[in-house]
Amino acid sequence: MQKLAHPFRGKLAAVDKVAKTITVGKSVYHITSETKIKKGDKPAILEDGVIGEPVSGYAKPMEGGKMLASSVNFGPKWENAGTKKSPKK
Repeated sequence: MQKLAHPFRGKLAAVDKVAKTITVGKSVYHITSETKIKKGDKPAILEDGVIGEPVSGYAKPMEGGKMLASSVNFGPKWENAGTKKSPKK
């Protein structure tokens, strides 16, 4: 079965700095030099991920059936997303 590109969201279960992967729930996402990593809307690195904290991003299939994380956002970004859109009167 072909895996499709998809957004992901959940709690960070594991960070493997050697294999360059993150685990969200039961899904493993590979990190490459092309992956855009942010934490609090600022550029971040894989080591900035904290186990148990919220993580979200977008993944696409790569060779061998593995999933590549094209973007990763460490921290509770989606909880604050609505506050930027509502203008103050």
